[in-house]
Amino acid sequence: MGVDTLHYYDLYGPLVKHVDIDYSYEEAEKLVLASLAPLGEDYIKVARKGFAERWLDVYPPTENGRARTPRGGL
Repeated sequence: MGVDTLHYYDLYGPLVKHVDIDYSYEEAEKLVLASLAPLGEDYIKVARKGFAERWLDVYPPTENGRARTPRGGL
């Protein structure tokens, strides 16, 4: 870390300088569902429902603040 004295708060420093990882929406959905597996099927069921019912925004907002859709507008 390049410090002379290691303090307690230094324990939470980043392990790497930069990480550049991109996931598709489908890959991210699979990762979320897999990460919920240790919590049980009830958690996975709720997450699947959320994905199916579009509880989250997939596309970032445009300049006018409205979300983009695959069709190109709302």
